[in-house]
Amino acid sequence: MMNAIVLAAGKGSRFKSQDPLFNKCLVPILDEPALSYLVTALFNAKVEKRFIVVSEDSPIKKTFENENFVIQKEALGTGHAVQQCLAVLEKSGKTLILPGDCPTITSQVITNLIQEHDKYGSDITFLTMKINPDSKYGKIVLDKDGRVAKIVEKKDATAKEKRIDIGNSGVYLINNELLFKYIPLISNDNLQKEYYLTDIILLAINDKKVVRTHEVAPEYVMAFNDRIELEVVRQIISRRINEEWMLKGVTIENPEDVIIGPHVVLLPDTKLTGGVKILGTSRIGMNNAITGASYLKNASVGNDNKIESSNINDTTIGDKNQIGPFARLRGKTKIHENCRIGKFVEFKNVVFRSESKCAHLTYLGDADVGKDVNIGCGVVTANYDRVNKWRTTIGDRAFIGSNSVIIAPVTIETNGFIAAGSTITTNVKENDMAIARSAQINYENYSNVLMERALKKAKK
Repeated sequence: MMNAIVLAAGKGSRFKSQDPLFNKCLVPILDEPALSYLVTALFNAKVEKRFIVVSEDSPIKKTFENENFVIQKEALGTGHAVQQCLAVLEKSGKTLILPGDCPTITSQVITNLIQEHDKYGSDITFLTMKINPDSKYGKIVLDKDGRVAKIVEKKDATAKEKRIDIGNSGVYLINNELLFKYIPLISNDNLQKEYYLTDIILLAINDKKVVRTHEVAPEYVMAFNDRIELEVVRQIISRRINEEWMLKGVTIENPEDVIIGPHVVLLPDTKLTGGVKILGTSRIGMNNAITGASYLKNASVGNDNKIESSNINDTTIGDKNQIGPFARLRGKTKIHENCRIGKFVEFKNVVFRSESKCAHLTYLGDADVGKDVNIGCGVVTANYDRVNKWRTTIGDRAFIGSNSVIIAPVTIETNGFIAAGSTITTNVKENDMAIARSAQINYENYSNVLMERALKKAKK
């Protein structure tokens, strides 16, 4: 049985957050809680049982409600945290122990660690990485067979040992038999009065057990303790995701400035440029060009679309549409095919059918728009009466003139025509034209009168 213990009871005080519910394992990385990357890696590595150690009031329990939790009532160190798990572990099998703030680890690294452990019949195997010999880390001394001979603090190291560039990552794989034997033997006889998990390595070495290391690149065991380190971690995860999609046929210009979430799906021949963010469960089809400062979340995009500097959320887009710049589509909007949605247009919960156009400066809320409809500049569907949202229906081939306001609920039937500047409050039948505006009155030379009045007020 392969188990995992995830140590996630820390508060993350170095983040300087004023939020009383702050927990660094829930800090979003590409719009996902940091801990979710570690949980996903364990799941993909087929670790059967996962136990997350948290404090009593931890918000992690609510976010990851399908996981198994163990409560650490007092923050008495990593050894104490593992001790709380003995009641839920079996005495046979193996257990991975990982810090909760290690989102850069991958399922492949975990799988390789398990294979290395089994290959050498190890009792304990822990991940190591290259470090600067002058760093504060303790020194891991290996014997000629690659086993861990001892771990020494830097201040106690010999001149030769001080040149060692191997550091402990804090990720361990331990046979459960030893875990049950050594955890009760850990002492808190130190300045911090805490129980340190590393003590079991010293106990195992003294007992002549097989303790080995498995070295990985530092980026695979990168933890974070503050917002600076968090950004380093985010860049690592983002680069991996972007490179994966590039290898699958997606063009990404300036990939360091493109953000793609871990659950996004992209198809080949789509092009993304610097500044684009695609998050949530978005699915992007083939041969799209998404450029500028475009932001997409939970969006479904078909093929052959051009999207420029637009905000698209909870929206479905068909094929061969041109959207933006500076369009905003949200609230379960559905765009069919061959549509044009231009500058400073906002759609909320709109069905916009094929060949229809809305070129600029318009708000459509709760509207059903037919095929080949033209929506002029400055059109508004007034959908809210302070209590209810009402829907507007616009039939095929209708023409909505500029600066018209449609006060829902209203139906404009096929080929209806709304004259510019109209305020529409009742239905418009098929082929009818509606005009609703006051007659124009011109006052001769009155512009000069108004100017004179304004100048007199200014002098006062």
